[in-house]
Amino acid sequence: CVANLGRNPVAPGGRPARELYGPGAHIDTLASFDVSVVFGLSGRLTVTLSQAGAMLRVFDSSTAGNFPAAQRRPMSEADVAAWVRALADGMVLCVSLWRSDSMDWLDGGCAPHCDLDSTSVRIGRFRIEEIPPPPPPPPSAPP
Repeated sequence: CVANLGRNPVAPGGRPARELYGPGAHIDTLASFDVSVVFGLSGRLTVTLSQAGAMLRVFDSSTAGNFPAAQRRPMSEADVAAWVRALADGMVLCVSLWRSDSMDWLDGGCAPHCDLDSTSVRIGRFRIEEIPPPPPPPPSAPP
């Protein structure tokens, strides 16, 4: 979901993408940062990065993608339905550790471009919490 962040010169909010995420950016990837992922049973999905009071939503299923504003669109109904089924079936956390100047690793390997010896990751404060249901609607006014 963050693979496209920075691919376009301007992010959906209008800021230059290179200022948002990466070394020395709003979310400085050279320092620790928090990742919050919220899965809604309705199919709503958000991914937010935070660091020292700075926050950056990198994915929101209601405006999926990292496109210029004219091309942003929500996830399709079919994708949302597939997502809801997957949530109902159970989920597994998968983490991929890689470092490369290209996305070649997605094609089954990245040698000689990957340099895992200089890459590290630390996962801390991991927790799973239930999202409380929304409050009931207020009672109707008497007629």
